[in-house]
Amino acid sequence: MVRCFPVSNPNPCDVFQELDDQRTHQRVLSFSLAYMPSQDRHMLQITAPLEVSIPKGLVIQTDSYTSPVMKYRMCTREGCVVLAAPDNAMIEALAKSGPDAKVNIVGDSNGKTFGIKFSLKGFSAAHDDMVAQAKVKAKPGGDAAKPAAKP
Repeated sequence: MVRCFPVSNPNPCDVFQELDDQRTHQRVLSFSLAYMPSQDRHMLQITAPLEVSIPKGLVIQTDSYTSPVMKYRMCTREGCVVLAAPDNAMIEALAKSGPDAKVNIVGDSNGKTFGIKFSLKGFSAAHDDMVAQAKVKAKPGGDAAKPAAKP
């Protein structure tokens, strides 16, 4: 899904996906990719489950692409967070891959690697839509500069 926020922000929109455990309804993984028009670059935030091996980081893998290891920045009650500025090659690989990808994480207690599958179906169209909206909202006088409508 593409989300845009009613506040002035250098990256006013993102492509967001959250995976929840069907039984417990707990979040298992969240993926947010934002675009900063002023710097023509992306920002990625992935929240993985707790009890991961912090030094091992995580890796995104598709049918034709494997990312470099991305290190965790912090852990909160909600999970361990990776913040990264992916290069264009990664974004292009995600757009061309599909229909699924996975985030590979290493467990803290046993060192076993787990793959958490997420969907890339519609990623390319969502990315293009998010970039277009971000460019409009980041401009002076764009929608982000207007106050949010009151209910």
